[in-house]
Amino acid sequence: SRSRRLLGLVLLGGRFDYTPERVALLDVPFVCCSSTNSFGSLAKDAYSSVTIDDQREACRAVRLLTDQGHQRIAILLDSTQDSSISQLRYMGYRQALEESGLLLDKSLIGETGSFDMAAAYETAARLLAGRRDVTAVFAIADSMAVAAMKALGRRVPEDCSVVSIDGIEMSAYTVPALTTLAQPQEEMGERAVRILVDMIEGRGRNQHVLLKTALRPGETIAPYQVFASGRM
Repeated sequence: SRSRRLLGLVLLGGRFDYTPERVALLDVPFVCCSSTNSFGSLAKDAYSSVTIDDQREACRAVRLLTDQGHQRIAILLDSTQDSSISQLRYMGYRQALEESGLLLDKSLIGETGSFDMAAAYETAARLLAGRRDVTAVFAIADSMAVAAMKALGRRVPEDCSVVSIDGIEMSAYTVPALTTLAQPQEEMGERAVRILVDMIEGRGRNQHVLLKTALRPGETIAPYQVFASGRM
């Protein structure tokens, strides 16, 4: 019966590289929520998406650091070439450096191989050991940032500033509270379901929605000059 048949799908997270072959078995409309097909070959009218612009938002996050005078900025991410969220946010990191007239330093790139907090902690500890020249860290996810703050062994933000993207509840309760660009999670879910229901009921067609993050100021960014002078 129609009441038992699958009518549509909302895909939470997931891939950024779907191909027609990979979705051939899906004979129902679907909406990618918090991702879009940046690295895939699906036609735009073959699916829907509701997400943030990961590259743009990562660039914005890093510019929060460069605008405060930071030049030696490390990045903590899963992989620079995962054809997914890490790669997009890495592209934003590079864009922000370029816009600020800063050269990319590959020794400041920390690839964790996963989003696991333990992996983030170990990578940050290894990457930043003895690197007093590094004055800021951009983590592509809040969980990575929280792990990095513990791994630093330095005062945040007096000795090292930290910023990330996500806005998960836990990161509001770190000490100090994490500065992050919060994704509009509730709105993303609502928009995804609305698009899907409209397609199922014949009122709409596939569409792609880009939403913006909201800065949650936190307490983990300080101007470079404040603590640079303190180390002299």
